[in-house]
Amino acid sequence: MSDPFSIASSAVGIISLGLQVTQGLVTYYSQFKSFDSDIAEISRKAEGLHGILQVLEVPLRKFEIDNAPIPAQVRTAISASEEGLRNLNGWIEKYGNTKPPANIEDRLRLLRKRTLFPFRRDTLLGLKSTLESLQSNLDTAIQVLHL
Repeated sequence: MSDPFSIASSAVGIISLGLQVTQGLVTYYSQFKSFDSDIAEISRKAEGLHGILQVLEVPLRKFEIDNAPIPAQVRTAISASEEGLRNLNGWIEKYGNTKPPANIEDRLRLLRKRTLFPFRRDTLLGLKSTLESLQSNLDTAIQVLHL
């Protein structure tokens, strides 16, 4: 049987990663949400997911502090979210947190890349699908914690 403390720590770690990732999405897409309803929807979903992660963080920290085991369904729901969060984190690292470019050509290339990326429909649909999947997993975790 696994150590309840390590399980609690990994769940809290996943929640912390999720909070960072969703905040990055909210920050990035809020710049563009007035341009298109799809982008506005992605921004709303990221904000909603961020709120769910904040709600989950409190009871999971309590489990960690009390050294209590996290219910299996909650662990499963959070673990199922980990891959999607890592994919979103990769996106944030690639597009959201860029270093200042060294020269004018790099600045223009970066500006073009960042400006055009949110408008690629297939990318938006993929982000939307990932956010919906994560939200569903975390909704399940919250429901189990309320039982």
